[in-house]
Amino acid sequence: LRPSLGLSSRAGIIPFGHTQDTGGPLARTVEDIAIVLDATVGFDPADPSPAASNGKIPRAYTAFLKRNALKSARIGVLTEFFGTAPEDREVGDVVRHALEEMKAQGATLIDVAVPNLSTQLQASNLLTQELKFYLGDYLKKSGGPVASVEELLGSGLHAAQLQGILDIANNTPDDYLAGDDYKRRLAARDALAKAVIKVMDDNRLDSLAYPVTRRIAPVLPSGNQIGSNAGLSAQTGMPAMSVPAGFTVGGVPVGVELLGRPFAEPTLIGLAYSFEQATRHRRPPIFSGRESAGPPAEPPGADAVAFDVTATGAFTVPARFRFDSRTRGLGFDIQPSASIDQIGGVYLARRVKRTNGGVAPILAKTGPTPPTGARSLADNEVAALKTGKL
Repeated sequence: LRPSLGLSSRAGIIPFGHTQDTGGPLARTVEDIAIVLDATVGFDPADPSPAASNGKIPRAYTAFLKRNALKSARIGVLTEFFGTAPEDREVGDVVRHALEEMKAQGATLIDVAVPNLSTQLQASNLLTQELKFYLGDYLKKSGGPVASVEELLGSGLHAAQLQGILDIANNTPDDYLAGDDYKRRLAARDALAKAVIKVMDDNRLDSLAYPVTRRIAPVLPSGNQIGSNAGLSAQTGMPAMSVPAGFTVGGVPVGVELLGRPFAEPTLIGLAYSFEQATRHRRPPIFSGRESAGPPAEPPGADAVAFDVTATGAFTVPARFRFDSRTRGLGFDIQPSASIDQIGGVYLARRVKRTNGGVAPILAKTGPTPPTGARSLADNEVAALKTGKL
């Protein structure tokens, strides 16, 4: 559940931006969501934002766990969020089937559209605009190894997948929060929220429904998730709950998101619980054994190349690597000269514009023995290795 902005305290959460940041429960069941919500909402002297929830919190969210909540519910199907590309169809089919299951439980489905939705989402987005200031302020006060986004980028102590977002944020003008563009985006957020609520009011809706993301999850370690619909909740401050909707033919899980009016978490809990109990789409994961640091090392092929690398800093750490272009496997054997407990982890960084790039593969975390193992590299990591940027 992504709760309404102002329902729960954000104290202790590393900030992206105060306008969009909120924190909510992630759980296996809707009942667990309600239990955690009961324990976490309301006033906190460390964060003034929950003052907005005064008078809007029920005695217990668990009281809204009703199996028949879908009966007579009116749900707006936000058709634009299903996408039109061929790659969107696989997820869309699963969510449409889930909506038919809601209909079978008594819900009325109504196709709806928010006028100029894509334009309004673009105009109200504040994902990167505030990051430099609020994350930078957190880093400065935390007393950690870096004190700004600029220093974070220079250190390489960030995930390579965040490189683009952090670069954009770091280039934000220092006076941005006092400028006209920022004021326009804040106004656009209010306009978007009002437009969504008007659609819900005009159609007497309890919730909007759409895919959590339009595309199936990418196979790690390559690729970022694309086709996310998370912006609507983030950019309106309205609550949204993601519920398992089923699986694609290939076995990939798909979620349906239910979005409600501000502080309508009780309604969302009821709808989600009713759907969950009627369908039981969630499948517990099956674990085959202990997680390993990487795939077992294969016999090197004819194209395997071995090379030595020495990391220098507080102490010197020699390492032997072996890359096999046939399998894309990177074997590593690291023998630190310092005590093993002085090493926090072994990472490969993908250099782009700076001397230190973001962390790409994590080869090993701390352990009682020197790190040794193997890892399959993604296409972009192989390219970076061959061009001297890994």
